Amino acid sequence: MPGRKVPEWLSESYWAVAWDPQGEIVYRAGRPAPDFVAYEEGRIADELRTREGHRMMRFMGPGRRVIEVGAPLTLIEPQLRQHTRKLIGVGLGLFGGGLLVGWLIVRWGLRPIGVIGRTATEIAEGDLSKRIDSAHASRELHGLAEVLNTTFAKLEAGIKEREQFTADASHELRTPLTVVIGQIQQLLSAERPEQEYREGLLTAERAAQRMKKLVEELLLLARLDEARHAKRDPMDLADVVRTVASEMRGLVAKRDAELKLDLQPAPLMGDRDAIVRVVANLLGNALQHNPTGVSIRIWTRKGEREVELGVQDSGEGIGQEEQKHLFERFYRVDTARSRRSGVGNSGLGLSICDAFVRQHGGRIEVKSEIGRGSTFLVTFPLNSSS
Repeated sequence: MPGRKVPEWLSESYWAVAWDPQGEIVYRAGRPAPDFVAYEEGRIADELRTREGHRMMRFMGPGRRVIEVGAPLTLIEPQLRQHTRKLIGVGLGLFGGGLLVGWLIVRWGLRPIGVIGRTATEIAEGDLSKRIDSAHASRELHGLAEVLNTTFAKLEAGIKEREQFTADASHELRTPLTVVIGQIQQLLSAERPEQEYREGLLTAERAAQRMKKLVEELLLLARLDEARHAKRDPMDLADVVRTVASEMRGLVAKRDAELKLDLQPAPLMGDRDAIVRVVANLLGNALQHNPTGVSIRIWTRKGEREVELGVQDSGEGIGQEEQKHLFERFYRVDTARSRRSGVGNSGLGLSICDAFVRQHGGRIEVKSEIGRGSTFLVTFPLNSSS
């Protein structure tokens, strides 16, 4: 080894020392080695280490020689700084590129959210027909778009229903109000006999009573729209029917109707006033909107899953097309049927029944055939009963 040529890179920057197995130095090269560099017998514990400003590497060479190579840190620090600058530059480049790519990905991924926001803004500004194009939404946002579209559709339907309700209510209130004002103006226009005053005031009173009833029903429907849950008081549906039938026996007699009660115990948890209103409306409709002498059967029963109320009449019946709209607000099947009983019909009675029943978690259905009468069937879920 002593005769070998020392590499130029080693002579300029590094130093090297080699020991034989007995600890004698057999080779030196490069820069002078530090004074603390000495032979260490036994296993090499740390192959790479730093000590007193030098970076050193020790390893086992041929013939069990121990070789240690090192260099002052002052000589390699410029290279380290250069490498550090390169690493920082590369890191900053990667970081900036990552930010740019991430921004582009997020911007692209959030485009559907921007579309959703713009659609919601347009709906809020009055364009209720706008919907989100869920077909081009990402898989993650497709479900959200569908839910929002369903919500927007319900919102549009609700607003249109309220607008129609307001228009219908205004129209219904305008008629009796016009009658009242017209009668008063007519009576005030000139001196009239006492009988004519009396007849005019009676006409105005009937119109005012009709308007009062309509306002009460409108307020009731408004409260039902706001209320989510009905009261839960124990009752027997059969007892409710008996009470209503007893209270309406005068109207039953006036209409010369035949009332049959088939009442089995039907325990129910609910708002008694609301259930009374449902029974009274259904019985009242059967009496008022059919010819005199109609036969009416009312039954109650408790099934395995439902509590049931049925009101069946043998009257004129309702057409199939009319049955589709029967529970809509202000819908009238036939104004002639109302005039037959001499009672004004606001078209809200069955709507109120439907709202009360749905508030109790139930449903109301009608089956009817022209010339063979109608059957209204109301069912409440068993979980509302005892």
